[in-house]
Amino acid sequence: MIGGSLRLLGSRQVWASIGAPGFLITAGLSFYTFQSNQRQESRADADRASQAVLQSYIKDVKDLILEEKSNLATSEVHDPVREIARALTITAVRQLDGERKGILLRFLFESRLISNETKIIQLFEIDLSEADLAGFNLGDIHLTKADLTDADLGKTILIKADLSRSIFRGADLTEAVILGADLTRTDLTGAVLVGANLSGADLTDADLTDADLTGADLTGADLTRTVFDGTNLIDAVLADLRGTTVGQMELAKNLAPGSVLLGLRLPRISRQRSHPLLILGL
Repeated sequence: MIGGSLRLLGSRQVWASIGAPGFLITAGLSFYTFQSNQRQESRADADRASQAVLQSYIKDVKDLILEEKSNLATSEVHDPVREIARALTITAVRQLDGERKGILLRFLFESRLISNETKIIQLFEIDLSEADLAGFNLGDIHLTKADLTDADLGKTILIKADLSRSIFRGADLTEAVILGADLTRTDLTGAVLVGANLSGADLTDADLTDADLTGADLTGADLTRTVFDGTNLIDAVLADLRGTTVGQMELAKNLAPGSVLLGLRLPRISRQRSHPLLILGL
């Protein structure tokens, strides 16, 4: 009896000293696993809901295109069907993730609803932040006053696109082809344009503060009143630039070794820098 009592007492002491903390740890792990599973299920539900929104949107727009009496594709500027399509678009985009925003935009572009020629659905003030548009061919797209903050446009083709007054803060435009595009009054603050081709682009009043244009080609670009504050222009090609004296001076203050300039008459301040500049055709 005494031995049994001692064993019972010992087990109670072990439980008191080890069992309770062990129980709490086990309970904590179980709760963590439960919470993790709940988050995964929540993400899965959100993903399914987003996919359902996209599929429903594409179906609705296709129906508008095929409608006999009020055909979206052949509609006129002030036809109500265009406003309906725009409302559907804005509502859908707000519920989509970056990848599906890209799919939606590509669907509209390939349906010739948002080109500079047609402009059937106006996308001004639309939320395309974090949209995945990498590698898309969106040449001649009409995308003015849109929000593309943190969007991925790496290697995207935007030849002669109208991107005026749009926001590209922090967007990735690495190696994007933006020849002859309208970028007037665009906000490109902190954007990455490494190796991008901006030949002939109109950057009038554009803001390139803290943007990275390493190795970018701005041949023939219009830099009238363009803001270059902290802009990285290492190895950039700046040939036959157009723009005001003020724009040129701001550009000259930020030039880095390796930049190539052709046909640009720089103010004297640029010639007093400690590092050499390669200036051709002056």
